[in-house]
Amino acid sequence: MNFIAENIPIGKIFPDGTQFRTSINPETIAELTESIKMRGIIEPLIVNKNPDGTFTIIAGERRFIAAGRAGLKELPCVVKEGIDAEQAKDIQFHENAHREDLQPMDEARTYLYFKNKNKSLGEIAAITGKNIGFISRRLKLNNLADEYQKDLS
Repeated sequence: MNFIAENIPIGKIFPDGTQFRTSINPETIAELTESIKMRGIIEPLIVNKNPDGTFTIIAGERRFIAAGRAGLKELPCVVKEGIDAEQAKDIQFHENAHREDLQPMDEARTYLYFKNKNKSLGEIAAITGKNIGFISRRLKLNNLADEYQKDLS
């Protein structure tokens, strides 16, 4: 897997639409926007290069949103090439999993994604660094009625 770092015009970068994190706090985006206005982007986005010359965000969607609001025209990116959907999900998970503000339902959907890819609980544990019992309990949240899932989110 090769990668290069470069500045990319913001108009060529697009969210992938399947992020594990389903809610983004508007207050933290506002804070991040102000920080980017003052200091720029400190940590580059991770993007996958598409055949048409555009780029899909693998990690850094919050930075992307805040940078757009801050008026940036180019964003520093680490460009990955040859990343398949499963590798992208693995990177996304590791980008988000160890942050305190990851919602329980976001985590539950993440584990369900890996389970639906025929990963065993042991394999999911190896990928995520979480223990099997924790993963098993989180997976059960996906069976809750929609209104309870919304409450957890």
